[in-house]
Amino acid sequence: MNSIEYKEFYNKIGKINGWNFSHVKCISEGVKWDFYNEVAKTCKKSDILLDIGTGGGEAILSIADSALLLVGIDHSTGMIETATKNSAESDIANVRFLQMDAENQMFVSSRWMLKI
Repeated sequence: MNSIEYKEFYNKIGKINGWNFSHVKCISEGVKWDFYNEVAKTCKKSDILLDIGTGGGEAILSIADSALLLVGIDHSTGMIETATKNSAESDIANVRFLQMDAENQMFVSSRWMLKI
């Protein structure tokens, strides 16, 4: 699969299910930890968080009360559509979702512009 085919596949799947793996049952051995739980425990209410490859946004929506602002980006338009729908259904006000390539990030505000 070339990069164009992969992006088309990713967009198609994003519109179908948003890559929500929360219902996948798995068995793990050793120390169990959850990345987003660790982020929630270590960030401050004044922090701004960026989630690259946010998918359907379920993970950052689940920790929204841990920070001032959470921004989820994903290359897939389908993923962002799913994340936006999930956000609207959750009625959480401090989370934003943007369709953006992680390799070419740009954030613009009336006060500042940041290109990563």
